[in-house]
Amino acid sequence: MVRDRRDQYQVSRAKNVTQLRGPFGSATERIKLEFSGNATNVLNHPSFALPDKAIGPGHIGKITGTSVGARQMELIAKLRF
Repeated sequence: MVRDRRDQYQVSRAKNVTQLRGPFGSATERIKLEFSGNATNVLNHPSFALPDKAIGPGHIGKITGTSVGARQMELIAKLRF
């Protein structure tokens, strides 16, 4: 039995924003805002599991699952002061 190849692509992106003044005009505070996003299995291609090895009616060679999870994304915002 041969398993198909696992095409799974991950993507990450980050952006930093810096403000030299505080919200009330104080030049001593420094505020940083960081946006980032991560995604796994971006293309959402299925990678099927191995066929069933059990011998019985309706069981031979049946594929019942995948070996790679579904697409997952997360967005993150961090405020540092």
